[in-house]
Amino acid sequence: IPGEGSKVEGVFFEMMTMVLRAELWKLPFTPLQRTLAETLVRYYNFYLLDQQFLGTTIQFFLDNRGVNSPSRALSNRAAYLFLRFMKSIKGAGSPFAQSLAVSFKAIIEPYCSHAPSWAASHSEM
Repeated sequence: IPGEGSKVEGVFFEMMTMVLRAELWKLPFTPLQRTLAETLVRYYNFYLLDQQFLGTTIQFFLDNRGVNSPSRALSNRAAYLFLRFMKSIKGAGSPFAQSLAVSFKAIIEPYCSHAPSWAASHSEM
């Protein structure tokens, strides 16, 4: 229905498009990255309307600006926000399942290197 709702959605859509095209996530400023992550999750509906930036947003959450950040606080918050984001967009993220699996493997591998020795020492009991 044309009217105020469409006008608000149009302004919202333009704002998110401008924020994402500005590539603010490339700036190495932790408070900005954290604020951007919060904003991307808060306005997840944008990605349900237009998936153009979905791949770069997922990449933002999973690289050194998010989950792999040297800042432990940012990394922890990004992990939580990423889970919320993926839950919110549900099926829209499924085209990225393959790349997500590869990213998760790279994230988890350093922690799994201790598992074989731990498993071997406990299997002898």
